[in-house]
Formats: sequence, C-alpha cells, structure tokens
Amino acid sequence: MIKKLLSSIVAVSIICSLTVVSASAESENQKYTPAMLFLNTYLSDLRDGKLDEAYKYTYDTRYELTSDTELSKLNNDERSYVDYIESGQAFKDSYNEEAITSYHILEELDNNIVTAKIKFSNGNEAVVPFNVIENDNGFIIKITLDDLSENGFVQSKTVIGKVDKEGSINSVKASGILKDEYEFSYLYGTIYGIDIFSVNNRGAIRIDGYQANDMISSGWTAKASVIYSIVEKHWYGDDVWATTSNPIVKNGNFSVTIIGKNSSQSNLRIRISNQTGANPRSKGHGQIFAVSV
Repeated sequence: MIKKLLSSIVAVSIICSLTVVSASAESENQKYTPAMLFLNTYLSDLRDGKLDEAYKYTYDTRYELTSDTELSKLNNDERSYVDYIESGQAFKDSYNEEAITSYHILEELDNNIVTAKIKFSNGNEAVVPFNVIENDNGFIIKITLDDLSENGFVQSKTVIGKVDKEGSINSVKASGILKDEYEFSYLYGTIYGIDIFSVNNRGAIRIDGYQANDMISSGWTAKASVIYSIVEKHWYGDDVWATTSNPIVKNGNFSVTIIGKNSSQSNLRIRISNQTGANPRSKGHGQIFAVSV
C-alpha cells in the first residue's frame, strides 16, 4: 500500500523553525500559522533537493490502491509500476520536471488550504493551493484527483502550445485530429498517458475506446468502472481540463465526448482512474481525438 506517513514533525520543532523559515517571506512581519510553517519547511526541502524528506510527508491518493487489488496477480510490468510508485520515485521524477527555484508562502485559507506562489525550473510560475492536513503525528500534504483550480490554482507559462515528438509547437486547428492512443490492463489506482497534447478554446476531446472486466472469462460479470479525465499532471496535483461527468461503467466499446474549460490549454494527457471502491480488474484501449464544438 502507498505509504501515508513515515514520520512526524513535532509541533515544537515547527514553532522553533520560525526564525529559519522567515527568510523566504517577503516581509519579516508576516505571520505564519502552524500549517504555513509546515508548508514552508516542505517546500524548502524540495527546493534544496531533499526529496526523500519531503516524500515522507506526501500522501498522494491518485496512486492509492483499492483494498481488493491482488498484487500477486500483477504481471512483471505492473508490479514494477507499483514499486515505482510506492518507492517515491514517481514523485521524484515528476518533481524534477518542474523543480522549485523560489517560492513565497501566501496565506492559509479555509478547509486546510495553504497557498504558495512558486517559480519553477521550466520557467513557469503558479499560485498553488496545497491541502495541508493535520493528524495525530503532525502535518502532511494530501494530493487528490480534485481539480486544482477549484482551490485557486493559477498558472502562467512561458510557452503556449504543444511540443510534439518532433519538437515543434502545434495547437488544435481542425476537428477529428488523433492526439493519443492508450492501453491498460488490471487498472489499479490511477495511470496517465505518456504523450501530451493541446486543445483550443473551442475544442473538445472524444474518446473512442474499449473497456471490460478482464475476469469475464472466469465468470466474474461485474462491469469495469473507470473514470476518464484530461489533465495537466503536476507533482502537486492535477489541473483537470475535463472529465466524464459520470464514470463510464460498461463492458465493450464506447465513445464519449467531453468538453472542458473555455480556454486553450497545453501539456494535457489522459488520466484513467478506478471509480472509488470499484473492481480493479479492468482492461481497455482506445484513441483520443480533438474535435471542434
């Protein structure tokens, strides 16, 4: 199972670190709540390359396995993927794609949200809402499938458009353009497509695919329950452009068109997730098209 917490931060230690973390505040008079102090330490560790330390306090529910996942039935590739997630290497690789160069803690909002303005190594800047959860052992950063923008996520980019495999910048200019293909078997937690693509402000995404419970041949007739989303993936969460309004629950072929935010967006990819508590024994494949609306 995914490690939810490996160690704790003692409240006294957090309070005592105030003199250290104040260096990253724009004003020495800025008041830090305990949650803000924790986030400051967390982001400082990441910026300074202490990824193992930060990962101890990261609970990423996007990769959480369902309780009925039978690890013994995974093939070698699937088992390697689970090990890749559970070891924290997936988190580290994702972080290294957009490492922190500088940051400023902004404020603590309602419902456990603490915001920070961050500059990244890829030239982008963002106001990121972090879900800072307190438990009996201290604080952790909780990452979910939820749309970051619901909590005030704002991102500015140095490049708008898609960098394709040839290295050129493209955007969606016509309907019915094939953007990606995907395939999965024995779905556990959440998986992402590798290729990225972009959509314009009048675009939509159509998914033509096949989906089934991979145990049908053994007499298990439960339908495969899967949620398909189009997202921009980050180490701190997903910026969801669009998602199926209801999980696709069927065995066989399907076609669904989803309309996202009324804006252009790049660096998008497909995200395929279990419905919470659903049968993980599902498989599927399909194609993703950009269509005009």
